[in-house]
Amino acid sequence: MSVITTRGRGPRAHGCRAGLLGLVLATIAGCSGDYSGNGNPPDGVPTPLPTTSPVPTATPTPGGDDLGATLQRGAQRYAQQCASCHGGSGQGGVGPALTNTTSCPSCASFDSLWPRIRDTMPMSNPGACDESCARDVAAYILNGFSTVPPGGTPTPTPSSTPPPGATPTPVPTATPTATPPPPKATCSAEFKYPSVWNTGFVGEVTIHNFSGARIDGWEVRFTFPNDQVVTNDWNTVLAQSGAAVTALPESYNAGIDDGASVTFGFQGTHGGTADVPTDLRLEAAGCVVETPPPGNGGGDPVACAEQPAAPRLLRLLTRREYAQSVRDLTGLDGDFTANLPVEALVQGYDNNARVAVVTERHAEEYLEAARTIAERAVAERRDALLPCAPSEADCARRFVEQFGLRAFRRPLVAAERDALVDLFDGELSPGFDEGMVLAITAMLGSPAFLYRSETGTDIGGGSYRLDGYETASSLSYLIWGSVPDQALLDAAAAGRLGDADERRQQAQRMLADPRARTQFADFATQWLGTGYLLGSFKDPEIFPRLTDDVRRAMAEELSRFVNHVAFDSTDGTLTELYTADYVFVNGPLRDYYGLPGAATDAAFVQQPAGTQRGGLIGLGAVLAAHAHSNESSPIKRGVFVRERLLCQDLPDPPPDVDTTPPGLDPNLTTRERFARHTADPGCSACHRYIDGTGFGLERYDGAGGYRSTENGQPVDDSGELYAREGLSTETRDPFRGPRELAQILAGTTAAQQCAVTQYYRYSHGYVETDADRCQLEELQARFADSGYKLEALITDWVGSDEFILRRGTP
Repeated sequence: MSVITTRGRGPRAHGCRAGLLGLVLATIAGCSGDYSGNGNPPDGVPTPLPTTSPVPTATPTPGGDDLGATLQRGAQRYAQQCASCHGGSGQGGVGPALTNTTSCPSCASFDSLWPRIRDTMPMSNPGACDESCARDVAAYILNGFSTVPPGGTPTPTPSSTPPPGATPTPVPTATPTATPPPPKATCSAEFKYPSVWNTGFVGEVTIHNFSGARIDGWEVRFTFPNDQVVTNDWNTVLAQSGAAVTALPESYNAGIDDGASVTFGFQGTHGGTADVPTDLRLEAAGCVVETPPPGNGGGDPVACAEQPAAPRLLRLLTRREYAQSVRDLTGLDGDFTANLPVEALVQGYDNNARVAVVTERHAEEYLEAARTIAERAVAERRDALLPCAPSEADCARRFVEQFGLRAFRRPLVAAERDALVDLFDGELSPGFDEGMVLAITAMLGSPAFLYRSETGTDIGGGSYRLDGYETASSLSYLIWGSVPDQALLDAAAAGRLGDADERRQQAQRMLADPRARTQFADFATQWLGTGYLLGSFKDPEIFPRLTDDVRRAMAEELSRFVNHVAFDSTDGTLTELYTADYVFVNGPLRDYYGLPGAATDAAFVQQPAGTQRGGLIGLGAVLAAHAHSNESSPIKRGVFVRERLLCQDLPDPPPDVDTTPPGLDPNLTTRERFARHTADPGCSACHRYIDGTGFGLERYDGAGGYRSTENGQPVDDSGELYAREGLSTETRDPFRGPRELAQILAGTTAAQQCAVTQYYRYSHGYVETDADRCQLEELQARFADSGYKLEALITDWVGSDEFILRRGTP
C-alpha cells in the first residue's frame, strides 16, 4: 500500500506540514486546563486542518455589501485562531467571554478591540494576526458572531479551508460601534400545576420550539423545592432521585418541528406544600434556552453543598492516556509519546489539569506524533479502520464521521466534517490513502483530541452540567484511561448518562475490562509514589540482588495486589489492603523475599507472606521507592506514611537548617546515625512526626530487602506512630515492622479519609481546595458506609450528582 509522507517530499509536502503546524499552534499552544470562564464552551472546536495558502485579508473600510465579505473572513480567522480558547460564539472558556465588556473591556468598541487583537492575539503567537486580520475578527465579534451584515440577508458561510487558488478581493467594512445583545432564546420550557390538592398534585411541562428547524431529542431537568414525589407520569421517561427530576422523551415525541410544542405530565404527592421548581432546564441540540441569572436570588451566601465543587476544566491527555487512546483508536502498538512533554507531578499525580500547558515546541511534537501514527495506521490498519471500500462515493465522509466520533469523543460538527472530507479531494491528497493520512493527522493533532472537555452547559446559578458525551469521556478516562467505547457513545447519544444508576451500571461493565486493572494500578502507583522504581538508580555494589527482573516483579506485584483486593477479594476493603497476609510473587521476587518455592518460575502466584511481608507497606516496591540509592531512609518512609497515607502535610524545614543526611558510618546503623533529629530540640518539633515511623521499618534496606543486621549491628525496628489522627493530637502508637504499623493505620480515621482524598486528586485532576470540602466529606462518608470497599471509591464518585456538575468560578 502506498502512503504519502510529509517528510522530505518537496514544496507541497512542506506546505502541508506547515499548514497543519500553524493551525495546531494557534489552537493548542498557550491553553491551560482551567476552563472557568463565563458562559458555555463551544459546541465544536474547529479542527486544525491543512491549508494551501494563508487566509487572505485586506484592510477594511466602510462599504455596503462588502461588510458581508469582511464578516466572513473574520469568521474564518476566528474559527482558526480564537474559538478553541474563547468559544465558538465567544462564550468564554480558556480565554474570557467576548460577549460583554466586563470580561472583555476591549469589546466596548471597534477601535479598542482590533488593536488589542493585533498586538496580543493569538495567545500562542501574538502578532500573527496583522491589522487587516484583526479588523476582520473584531468586526465579526462585534457583529454578534454573525456573518450577516446588519439589515442584510444571510449568505453562505465559507468552509474553513478556501479553495486552492482562490484570491478574495480586498473589501471595505463599516466600523461597528456597539456590542450586540446576546442571542435570543429559540426554545423554551414551561412548568405548571394544572391541579393541586391537600396531599397531591398534577404537573405539566411544555416545550416550545421556535428555532427555525426541527429538534430531535430533548432533556428536561428540575428540582422539586419541597418534598414532592412523582408516582405516575405520561409522555415521558421520568426518573427522580431525591428532589432531582430528569425527564426524557418517549420515542414518539422526541422530535419537535419548528413552531410546534410537546407536553408531558406527571402525578405525585406532597407533604402540604407544592411550590413550582425554580431551576427548570431544557437541553436540546439546536436550541438556545433562556436561563435565570447566576446566584440564588437573594443576599444569603450559597452553601457549599448548593454549588458543584469541581471547576470547569480542559484536561490535557497524559502520555499514558495518549498512548492508550491511540492504541484503542487505531489498533497500533508502539511508543508514540517519547517526544511528548513530561508531566509535572503535583502531590504525586501526573494528571493535574492546572499545570498542563502546551508550548509551541510541544505542539510541534504533538503534530509530529500525529503524523507518524497516521502514516502507520494507513499502512498497517487501513482496512480495519475503514467502514467501507475506498471506491465508494461516500467512504471518506463515513470514515471521518466514525473515526472523528471516537477521537473527539463527540460527533463532529458539520464544518469539521466537511473540512476533513475535503482533505481527500484537494491538491494535498492525490489519492484516498493520502487523504486518510492527512485526516487522521488533523484529528489527532486537534485540541478536541488532546484535551478532555469537562466544561458543561450553563444551568444557571454559576453551575454547569456535563453533556452526555463529556460524561462518557469522563467515565472512560476515569476507569480505562482511554476513549469511550461504542456502548458508552450510544448511551451518550441516547441521553442516558445523566442518570446516576445508568452511570453505575456502565462503571460495573467497564470494571470487568482489563484496562480497568491497568488504570487502577496507575492510581495506586502514583498514590504510593512507586513510579520511579524501574528507572531509579540503586547502587549495584550495595544492592546486587536488586536486578531488573526483581524491579519489574515488584511493580507487577503492586499491580496484582491492589487489583486483587479491589476487584477479586471477597473482602475488598481498605483494611485488607493494609493488613493482607499474602503476596503475589514470581520466582525472582520469591527468592528476593526469602519465601519458599521455586526461584525460576516466571508466573505470578498468590502465596502466604510469612512474617516479613504482607499488606501495602510490606510491598518491596513501596519500601525500595522510599529510600536512598545507597541506604534506607527513615525520613523518606516517615514522610511517606504521614503525607501519602494520612494526608497530613508537613512544613518545609527552616531555611537555616542543614538537611544533609548524616554521612555513612560503618560502625553505626542508620537508626543510630539519624537519632539526632529526635534528640535535638531544634529538629524534634517536626521529626517526632517522621522518624519514629521510619525507624519501625528499618528491617528493610534501601532496596526493600529484609535484613536483621546492619554493619554487623542488630537492627532495632521498634517504632512509634505519633499523632495518628492529626498533627495537633498527642496519641502514641508503638509498633514493630510494617505488619503492626498497617494494623494501626487500617483503623485510623485519618488513613480511611486519606484514601478517598488521594483518589479524589487522581480522578479530578487537581488538588482539593476549600470549595471541595463538602463533596470530599460526602464521599468519605459514603466510603465509610460501604465498609471501606475500594471499589466504592470509583462507583460512589461515578454515581454522585457531582460527577456531571461543574462550577463556573475558579
